[in-house]
Amino acid sequence: MLAALFASGVAIAQSVDLSPMQAAALDLIIDEIKKASREGFATSDWSKMAEIYPEGTFECWNASGENHRYAFLSMEAIPEKAWYDVTPLPRGYVLDNLDASKMGATHILTIAYEQVLPSSCGLEMFRRWALRDFYLRLEDEWFQLVHPCPTREQIESKQIARTWPMIDRHYAARFADRLGAPQRTALRRLVKRDEFPLAALGLLQSRHGVNEQLGISILDEVCKRAE
Repeated sequence: MLAALFASGVAIAQSVDLSPMQAAALDLIIDEIKKASREGFATSDWSKMAEIYPEGTFECWNASGENHRYAFLSMEAIPEKAWYDVTPLPRGYVLDNLDASKMGATHILTIAYEQVLPSSCGLEMFRRWALRDFYLRLEDEWFQLVHPCPTREQIESKQIARTWPMIDRHYAARFADRLGAPQRTALRRLVKRDEFPLAALGLLQSRHGVNEQLGISILDEVCKRAE
């Protein structure tokens, strides 16, 4: 099913029945997210992503007075071919390390797309599904994006910029630089040994808290380097 969706490039909501107006609202939101993610990733300007949300959504993020540059919205670029699913927000849903008490979400929007490990690591056949969650509020027949807030502690201690680093097209190179030659060599050896990136991705996650989606880009940068 997913392979067929990617072949067609059509996004389809599966888990809830949508009216034509609700489906149109979702299509508009998803198109805007995809475009803003690609522009933000290329330019490091995530204000376009912020503009998709209703006015006032990020007042709580601005309360710390930091120059966060909307880095907490930054992500890898979402390709044009993507699949989505919309599900009702489960009762008692909790977000780690964020304050969702005033978010007012009614649904979760999950956007999925195929991610390929670039040929630099010699694993051209490796594929995985990358997933990204967004939160929606359904008002009458129209969906709109909503977003959680940072915690009071994060605001008062000005931790926003440190907690959410900027993700852009230069992120993987900067991260690979910080790893240093010994760690880069160890990662390349793991990939070569296993002919699969799972152990290397696990190492990035355990040591540096990097998720698989970002780990793919970092491994690509690591494998490009001869040292």
